[in-house]
Amino acid sequence: MLILLGAALPAVADTQFQIRRMTRNDVPPGKGQCDIRLQVDNEIEVTVRRDMVYVRTISGQDPRDDGSECNAPLPERDLQGFNFEVQDSRNEIRLLAEPSRRNNFAAIVHIRDSSGGFGRYHFRLSWQMTGGGETDQYLVDHVVLALDRLPHVGAEAVQRLFGLGNLRSLHEIAHEPTC
Repeated sequence: MLILLGAALPAVADTQFQIRRMTRNDVPPGKGQCDIRLQVDNEIEVTVRRDMVYVRTISGQDPRDDGSECNAPLPERDLQGFNFEVQDSRNEIRLLAEPSRRNNFAAIVHIRDSSGGFGRYHFRLSWQMTGGGETDQYLVDHVVLALDRLPHVGAEAVQRLFGLGNLRSLHEIAHEPTC
């Protein structure tokens, strides 16, 4: 009975870290991007959720962050234009699951490094920050929330964060009284 109970529990991350905010500004407006860079020894499973990386070590030593960064957290919603690109790898790296409701909007990646010692792995997750229908309303809601809660930041900073145009009129539209 105890063995079955242990099998039903979710795996706990051996390593986790918060992804640092991207300081470069070469990502086009309206595009979200996370560059995950890791030093890997043998085999791991990487889960990226919002601005956190959770790593389960399957075999070998625990991996090390090697400068991972995002221009925005991975959204907790259905994504338009999601893309996974391998930028650098020594051996096998593949996407196991795209962000979805089923996995709590996490990207899951498997890395197997069969060469000896640590190897550098770099993958990029990207997505459109704008879209249609519910996505637009999601952005409007969060832009308004950001402007209301962080008035000292200013519309320009929020505009860069969300990759949107005229935020002042968007803010006014969102606060118009409804009939």
